[in-house]
Amino acid sequence: MLQKGLMFLQVLVLLVAPAARAGNEPPSSAKDSTREPSPAEVWVTWKGAEPDKGASAWYLKRFVRHDVRFREVDAGLLDLGAGMPFDVPQADFRRTHKLAVYEQLLRAYPVTDPVARRLGDIIHDIEINLWQPKKFVESSVIETAALEYSKSRVDGSIPLPCYVAWFELIYSALQENGALAIAPPFPVECGARSKD
Repeated sequence: MLQKGLMFLQVLVLLVAPAARAGNEPPSSAKDSTREPSPAEVWVTWKGAEPDKGASAWYLKRFVRHDVRFREVDAGLLDLGAGMPFDVPQADFRRTHKLAVYEQLLRAYPVTDPVARRLGDIIHDIEINLWQPKKFVESSVIETAALEYSKSRVDGSIPLPCYVAWFELIYSALQENGALAIAPPFPVECGARSKD
């Protein structure tokens, strides 16, 4: 019982301490846009299905570091081991009430690519604009497709390599057509699905 109480307090500290920061400011590491990740940098996060997590992994791979590697651990794990954490409570790059993880990465590692920036607006609409009607058709398209695909998977999560490949298809469609009325299918190599 004491051990469960101690674990609860550790999680509480991880969740509450970051809230003391100014909510609209990116974390201190995100403010330094001159920071260059090391060539062998590994980014670590919890397994999940959130579009912000997938889009963030795609952004890191496409615009920050082509050889970036990802490590996914079970949701709720506090000791993430080696690597740069993202989209977990103890990470500098995590969702706040005003910014998605993708938006924080865009601020830390800025690009002028208009489609990448537009994806930032779409991800904000999905992750932060929870109670208002969606501003972009693409927001609902992406969110619905990710949710449906995650439900079809055995563990309910979408592996980051799968998300990276899928967001590359989304990026290409937005670049070519300027809009996304229908989400591209997830690549076949995305792995095991539940039995129908």
